[in-house]
Amino acid sequence: GLTIWGDNNIGSDCWSELETLLEFESGVRKLKKLYLDGNNYIGNEGVDVLSNGLRGIGTSLTIIHLSNNSIGNEGLLALVGGLTNCSSLKTLDLSCNDFSSAAAGLRSLSDWLQRDEVNLKYLFISHCHINDDGLHVLAQAAVNQCEALSITATGLSYLSNVIRSDSCRVESLYLDDTVIENDGISVTDKLAFGRYRQWHYGYFSRVAGLLQST
Repeated sequence: GLTIWGDNNIGSDCWSELETLLEFESGVRKLKKLYLDGNNYIGNEGVDVLSNGLRGIGTSLTIIHLSNNSIGNEGLLALVGGLTNCSSLKTLDLSCNDFSSAAAGLRSLSDWLQRDEVNLKYLFISHCHINDDGLHVLAQAAVNQCEALSITATGLSYLSNVIRSDSCRVESLYLDDTVIENDGISVTDKLAFGRYRQWHYGYFSRVAGLLQST
């Protein structure tokens, strides 16, 4: 299949050409993997253009990487709108964007994850500045759909609750650089009891309670 790799420093003046490429009939049918991460400076405007091309790809696309591209709420809303026909998508990497004020975008992503035709397995949203409100909006849908979840967030007590549900599908949980206070210790306690095949965390601000439990 066709792969478009990242690290190209694509600017705003190139987006019309990329949209044309995505809409080109023979390319659309072959596109499997789209890597545009790595300081491409896509931003909200670029994602809006990109989403127009994604609408025509249909079921062929399996991987999208858009990490570190200055994407915010408006860009996330546009992206989710472009994923309507991407029923074969397995991996979505949105790490290192800014979702600190993206409650609407995260809700849109949550709604998309809950659609019957969606088969996403791997969701990466670490280092996106997701606050408590954003976590509440997204967490339930994410753990009920994905086998692997990478997230950096605060106030993990809610995540601790949703992963206890029988509907939780997460097998690998990555809490890279998450600041875990007392209310989040139960998350790692749950992992220590072996529910997950893999778990990983970065550094924590307070680990005394965790260390005492091991």
